[in-house]
Amino acid sequence: MLCSIVSRREVSRTGLVASSTTIAFAVLVSLASGTARAAEKTASVFVNQYCVDCHSGEESEAGLRMDTLKLKLGDQTAFDAWAMIHHRVSNGEMPPEDGAQPELDERAEWLAELGNALADADRDRQERFGRSELRRLSRVEFANSLKDILDLPYLEVEEMLPPDSLAHGYSKSAMALDFSHVMVTRYMEAADEALWQALASHVESYPSEIIRAELKSIDGVSDTLQTLRVQLKQTTAMPLIGMRRDPTLEVTKGNFAKRDPGTIRDPEPHFDGVATFMNSRSNHNIVVKPFKVKQSGYYKIRVHGWGLLNDHGELQPSDRTEAVAFYSASGRLLGRCDLPPNEPTTSEITAWLNAEEPIEYLAISTDNELFNFPDRGKAKYETFKAHGIGLQWFEMEGPLAGPRSSNEGGAAQWPPESHRLLLGDLELEPTDLQPNGLAYRVVTEEPIADARRLLGRFVRHAYRRPQNEGDLRIPMQMVRRRLQRGEPFVDALMAGYRAVLTSPDFLLLSEHPGRLDAWALASRLSFFLWNSPPDWELRRAAASGELLSDDELQRQTQRMLRHPKSSRFVEHFLDDWLDLRNITLTEPDKNLYPEYNALLTESMVEETRAFFTEMIDGDLGANHVFKSDFLTINQRMAQLYGVEGVQGFHTRKVSLEEGSVRGGLLTQGSLLKLTANGTTTSPVVRGTFILSRLLGDPPPPPPASVPAIEPDISGATTIREQLAKHRSIAMCASCHQKIDPPGFALESFDVMGAWRTSYRALAEKGDGIDLKSNGKPVSYKIGQPVDSAGQLPDGSSFEDINQFRVLLESREPQIARNLLEQLIVYATGTPVGFADQRVVDEMMESLAKKRYGLRAMIYQIVLSDLFRSK
Repeated sequence: MLCSIVSRREVSRTGLVASSTTIAFAVLVSLASGTARAAEKTASVFVNQYCVDCHSGEESEAGLRMDTLKLKLGDQTAFDAWAMIHHRVSNGEMPPEDGAQPELDERAEWLAELGNALADADRDRQERFGRSELRRLSRVEFANSLKDILDLPYLEVEEMLPPDSLAHGYSKSAMALDFSHVMVTRYMEAADEALWQALASHVESYPSEIIRAELKSIDGVSDTLQTLRVQLKQTTAMPLIGMRRDPTLEVTKGNFAKRDPGTIRDPEPHFDGVATFMNSRSNHNIVVKPFKVKQSGYYKIRVHGWGLLNDHGELQPSDRTEAVAFYSASGRLLGRCDLPPNEPTTSEITAWLNAEEPIEYLAISTDNELFNFPDRGKAKYETFKAHGIGLQWFEMEGPLAGPRSSNEGGAAQWPPESHRLLLGDLELEPTDLQPNGLAYRVVTEEPIADARRLLGRFVRHAYRRPQNEGDLRIPMQMVRRRLQRGEPFVDALMAGYRAVLTSPDFLLLSEHPGRLDAWALASRLSFFLWNSPPDWELRRAAASGELLSDDELQRQTQRMLRHPKSSRFVEHFLDDWLDLRNITLTEPDKNLYPEYNALLTESMVEETRAFFTEMIDGDLGANHVFKSDFLTINQRMAQLYGVEGVQGFHTRKVSLEEGSVRGGLLTQGSLLKLTANGTTTSPVVRGTFILSRLLGDPPPPPPASVPAIEPDISGATTIREQLAKHRSIAMCASCHQKIDPPGFALESFDVMGAWRTSYRALAEKGDGIDLKSNGKPVSYKIGQPVDSAGQLPDGSSFEDINQFRVLLESREPQIARNLLEQLIVYATGTPVGFADQRVVDEMMESLAKKRYGLRAMIYQIVLSDLFRSK
């Protein structure tokens, strides 16, 4: 099939096309240089001989008319079209196999001359407008900026902001970051929310206290955790006295039709703990009711319990660690407490909690989510065998001093640093609760002078450049206007702060064509590696001009990669590059994959982030995209992968045995789950992912007239059989020859990322399986065997994932270049264009001597002209 010209977004993902500028070209430049004239002549001959037969007239293939396509490369649309044509021809995808083929030297000459013309046009655009566009902060960058500037490390305002679109695969791309009145309004609302959260709500700090929530008796459970009371009522949870079952709890069934709720009674001796086997939120209330967060700050949360095994009502010694997780009401994971087996243990986490924020509990490690057992005249926990958790009490202690405080472990600083950043040391006079939510008024004898002083300090802190004389004009206008209306001083001052946080100097990354100055370079580096503004150390290097030197720029890069805030880079780069943000869009079907639970998804994401961090810290090569001799896993991932000896739910580095099917990003559960739906896997989806995200060679989109393959979960046909029929369609065959083989290599991994030798099916007929999950027999059948063999377009073949990995070794430079170019898009907001190819070639030559190490790759980027120029 002849090449197809697709949307600009797909064009850009080839890594060959520079982004269009938001400023329209004044003149559409028709290249007149000798290079361009030669290219135009060569292009005309080549196109007439090999392309126009199919790509001309109203019925042209894929809607591409090359008989009317001019080589006017100052026109971005024409530029994009010729760039894609260059890419398809250079990849051997055009002309098609069944068409006339140019000689090798003829093809090379045409590609060279067209490539030079494209590079000249791209270079001309860069000289006039700069390589990258003016852009605003993304919503992640804006939210992180508020966190850092206001010293609110756990501020949650990102969901208040409209989601950013994607361009070139990234939400940091300049083309994706447009402006609208909705966006500006939401940014103002988020700034307001952050500013008021930064202020102390009252004059005196609440004292640190310990709140204990015990699970003693049915009254204690009712007052502590409603979900455990419901489970006891349903007899899916077991009452305990010490580490033994309490047989005295009395439960009577209700009658929904008669509105009889039933009863639950706990005669003496009262139980003092509960064994739970359920990790689902379901419809139950999982808030720990006694935990009241009166004041934002750091708190310790403790749980006392152990891992156990219920065998039809009898408690047996367990062989595995369990875990309780705590979440904020917004779903933020606060931490997990490991509970070893067979011995009650107190485990704790330290977390930042926001005032008035409910704290949720989840027995995250247990296998069970929902019980729906028939009534057999006895407690339901007597009808199944399952691991569970014995719980006796919970505690919350705080507020405490933060980890940066010299008073760590003692009382929290008050007012907090966030308050001092806004109000300094102005006196606070206690009052009744004010309309603004504060229980004090700010005492000031000179409100205008104090506002100017505080705003001046704030501007120096917030703006990513030296302060200008006019910076306070608009903020002070806002303050004066509010004061004249009789509003409280603090309300007037907050309006001034909001004006700063929504001004162009704050929202926009100010860069000018040519070499970046030290301040712009500091911002680019900080938003690359931290997704937030420069700290004082980086600002110092910018102010002195030292940052412009190679040595200082590399030193700052090293420092920033060691800082905890570099985890923001890891998180958000992987969210975009590997689509990790979409990990929860689908969930495995419970009938086919009953062993799946929420902890698995959390652990998958943690594995991939930890692995990529290891690649940075150890300067590991790009070959770790497809292979490694270690994993970064916790107990839940070890269970999925069949790795022995991993206990506990913190992610750690684990060595792999020789010949393992695991290793590298390629076979991690997160990528395998992302590229499957809840019931089936598709070699097309996985193959496209490998080509696009890992090899940097995306296939063209399917023709609109060809229907998608519908999954067969009955097990009657395999996906390979369905694809064979699909490839019989002539227009599909050539693309699927490229797409399907990498996908077939991953067919031995199911929708969760677990290894399989056969498919699972829901057919009435088929081989049954003697297995229980969630205490019940599974409902799926053993389907047809998996075949993970394939043949690549170059004729090389493989039988399984490990042989496929061997074939990928020869493509290590291609994988490295793709990773390098993906990082360049993320770091600069602009994809690699034709004018950038020489620089990237030089970077690749240098990186080859360092085995394409990831840390070396980051250094190469920040020291390059691409990064240090607009």
